[in-house]
Amino acid sequence: MTPPEILQLKRGLLDMCKRDCEHMQIVVDRIVDGGMRTGENRGQGWIDTTSKTLEWNRSKIAEVNELMIGLEAELAKGTYASTRR
Repeated sequence: MTPPEILQLKRGLLDMCKRDCEHMQIVVDRIVDGGMRTGENRGQGWIDTTSKTLEWNRSKIAEVNELMIGLEAELAKGTYASTRR
């Protein structure tokens, strides 16, 4: 795989991460404003999992944001390296 192809893949991954964060943030916002609840039913009735869902989404947003920071840094280095030549 060539360096330009790798950079293109990293750009695609960064775009995907941004979309995922946006979607997870929508879930967080809907839960916080009371417009959404989550739950499960394992044969014993409905169990509210809203707080777990909120915690999970916030955690994943933080993880994906860290990944995006790393990807943006790598892309900046790749762009910088290609313009230095």
